[in-house]
Amino acid sequence: MKHFSIYTLFFFLLIPGFANQPVVKNNKSAENEYPALFYSYDANLNGTYKVYVQIEDSLYAMFKVVHQVDKKQNKNLWRVMDSYFAVYQDNKMTNSTQLLTPGENEFVWLSGRTGVTEFTGGFHGNERIDSLASCFVKFYADDVELNHTITTGLIPCSTFYYHQVSTMHQTGTGGTITSTSYVPVPGFPIECLHEKKTTFSSKGYTTYNKVTWADNRAAMKRMYYGIFCVGNDISKYGYNDLGAQNPTIVQFVSDNQFKLKSDKQRIVMYNDQTNKSVICDAEVLSGGLFQLNTSVWDTGVYHKYYTAIQNNSPIQTSNNEVWETTASIKFDKYTNLSTAIEKEPIAREYNRVYVKNGKILVENALVPLYLYDQSGRVLSVRHAADNNIVEFEVQNKGIYIVGSESSLTKVIF
Repeated sequence: MKHFSIYTLFFFLLIPGFANQPVVKNNKSAENEYPALFYSYDANLNGTYKVYVQIEDSLYAMFKVVHQVDKKQNKNLWRVMDSYFAVYQDNKMTNSTQLLTPGENEFVWLSGRTGVTEFTGGFHGNERIDSLASCFVKFYADDVELNHTITTGLIPCSTFYYHQVSTMHQTGTGGTITSTSYVPVPGFPIECLHEKKTTFSSKGYTTYNKVTWADNRAAMKRMYYGIFCVGNDISKYGYNDLGAQNPTIVQFVSDNQFKLKSDKQRIVMYNDQTNKSVICDAEVLSGGLFQLNTSVWDTGVYHKYYTAIQNNSPIQTSNNEVWETTASIKFDKYTNLSTAIEKEPIAREYNRVYVKNGKILVENALVPLYLYDQSGRVLSVRHAADNNIVEFEVQNKGIYIVGSESSLTKVIF
């Protein structure tokens, strides 16, 4: 039985079936009269979306989603490029502090083939949405697909996400893909199919990645399934979950060293002087067994969050082998951070979930409490507890998900 943090709650909205639950179409947030999200679209060049996610009142985080096409880099894809705080006033947004710099902020991996030093995917190239008939990209606001051909101004919405299926190709040798010494692989053989779904909500975004390896048995040296180029202004200090309620806090000093190394994925960074904070988290959903490594690269350009699948030797993949991961980032004011830290361990420990006598039992349960199957279909709902225990009768063995409004738990029955 595996317990999930409240910070991974919104991943399950990406599971087929969860997305079919009732959606509140009121685009005003619960706290005030400002819309929860905005988006705009610029049809110039190859196209750019700007997605604005509310932080608090008129303060938003702006995420730029760009369409990048570059023949030399064998690149045709959409990706999250950078991010800024933005203030909404007089029906327009004004950007301020940089939150993410323009490097890779969703997913990338490094081949284990001899002589390859350039990464594959996203910012680094060798990824395309136009190589196979099965590839595509689609954008949705309030669950309605958008037609990104016409420039639009700010449009309020309640939900926004994009879904992309691409091919990732063998990366050549000779250094970075932009260097004169780089030698591409003739024919650009496909190494894997990459499905990506990035959902903007709740002060940030979550990216679900699914890789299906091809029949050339690619060797994988390192995969950053969680990667965020966090701006230095927002991240003067940082800590991870190893310290629980009393974490060891490090100060970033731009010395090009890797800090906060651990096998725990959740890292908090903040700047108490400018009242800013960010929480990064990630999780492997399928594939492996893997060695996991999380750290922050402390540089003068950014404090870069990495969560890696990184074994001692390259992993030899097999045809149709599937790896699934999710990663999330949330921005906030520093003054809101202490409350989130205090509540988070309580949310993890509040429900004790276990299997006994052919039933799934939940102690001290928050109600209503839902039981889902692995595909996200609701199997049962309990609106009251009997002596503080909710019981779900289960007929078949398998993987189930128990969910309340504040936490989700995966149960192997």
